Amino acid sequence: MKYFHVIACVLTMGLAGAAQAAPVLYSGTQGSSPLVLELDIQPDGRVESRYFVLPERLTHHLNGKRNKQGKITLDTNVDDIGSGDDESDAVENALVMTLQAGENQNLKGELRQGSQAAIPVALTPVSAPDPATLSPFMRSLAGLSLYDYLFHKEVEPVVVKQDSFNGYNLTWWRDPGTSLTVFQLTSGYPAERLDALNATLRDNFWRAVLDIVPQCENSQDVLNITLLSDNAISYVASGLRSCLGAAHPYLDVSPRTLRVSDASNVPSLADLLWVADGPIPDKDAIPDSYLQDTLPNWLMAQFTRLYPQQMKAAQEAQPGSHTAPDVSNSRDDSADDSADENNETSECDYSTADVWAGAAWSLTPKGIAFHTLTPNLLARCQGSGWEVLPWDVVKQHPGRLKDMPLP
Repeated sequence: MKYFHVIACVLTMGLAGAAQAAPVLYSGTQGSSPLVLELDIQPDGRVESRYFVLPERLTHHLNGKRNKQGKITLDTNVDDIGSGDDESDAVENALVMTLQAGENQNLKGELRQGSQAAIPVALTPVSAPDPATLSPFMRSLAGLSLYDYLFHKEVEPVVVKQDSFNGYNLTWWRDPGTSLTVFQLTSGYPAERLDALNATLRDNFWRAVLDIVPQCENSQDVLNITLLSDNAISYVASGLRSCLGAAHPYLDVSPRTLRVSDASNVPSLADLLWVADGPIPDKDAIPDSYLQDTLPNWLMAQFTRLYPQQMKAAQEAQPGSHTAPDVSNSRDDSADDSADENNETSECDYSTADVWAGAAWSLTPKGIAFHTLTPNLLARCQGSGWEVLPWDVVKQHPGRLKDMPLP
C-alpha cells in the first residue's frame, strides 16, 4: 500500500535534518514497559505526538518542539488542557519527554513527571507489516493508520452474527473496545466487486471507531441498513454520545452511502440531488445559503405537499427511538437500543427550516430518507420515518452523479 512506502521513505530522513513529510512511528520501551510513539514534526520545529504504553493501552498526547540540534522536548500535555485541574497541581505533575536522535534513526531520552525520577525511553522506527500476513480488518486499519493498527492489533473485531438482507448474505462484526458494528457482504455481487465494497465498509468502520473521543462515552449504538441494491448500498450508524463537560448527551447519526460501480463513498447529497439553478459546485464550495436556506426550504415545501398531516404538528421526541417505521433496516441484534430514562422529551417543528438544515440522509427503496433530530440533538423526532423524498421527485433534480442509476 502507498502508506507503507511513505513510512519507509520518511524513516530514512532522520530527525536532525529536514522536517518530516509525514508522522513517523516508533516502538520501544518506557522503563520496562512497551511504548509506541508517533511523532509529527512541522517545518517550524513544532512537534505533536501521541503514544500509548502497554498494558494500559490509552492514548496520550504530548506536544513540544525540536531545536536546531535535533533535540525534541515534549512538555505540553494536551490531555490536561481544559481539564479544570489546579494549576499548581498541573505543574507539580507535569509530564516532560525529551528525545535525541541516535544511530540507525533510533531515539533515546527520558520521561519525567514532576519531581519524580526520570524514566529512560528507548525507541526504534517501526517497520510496516506485510499486508499479506494481516486479516482483512487489520489490513484496512494499517492502511489508514499504522499507529492505530498497533493500538488495536491485540483486540481485533469479532464476528457477532450472520444473517441476510434483501437476498444479500451478511456477516456482522463488532469492535470490542467501542462496541461499534459493521457488516461484510458474503454474496450478491461479483467477487472482485464484493472485495472492493467490503474494503470500503471496513475503512468506514475504522474511521468511525477512530472518531470516538476518549472523553466521550458511547452507548446504544445501532447500525441500520436502509438499502442494498445492484447500484447502491446505504446504512445509518447511530448512538448516544455523552462527553465530559457537555450539558447533556447527544445522538450521533452518521449515514453512509456507497456507489456499487466503483465501491466509492457518495459524500454529499448534492451528488444525488440539487435544487438550485446553475452548475453544481464542488462539495467544499457549496454556499451556506444553499445548505441553510435554499435546500431546507425546498425540502419543507416538498414534504408539506407530500405529507401534509405529518407536517402540521410539532411532534414530541422520545430518546431511544432509533428505528424508522417506513425505512427498511437490518441491525446487530445484540446492540442495546434501550431508552435512557434520564433523557428529556422535546418537540420537532417540521414547519421550520431548522429541522431540515443539515439533516442526515440515506437511500431507501422508496427514495431519499431524511433523519430529523430534535433541536437539542438528543433523539430522533417521535414518529419519524415518513420523511422520504420519492425517487420520482429526486430524478427531476439530479445531482453531480447523473450516471449513477437510482432505484
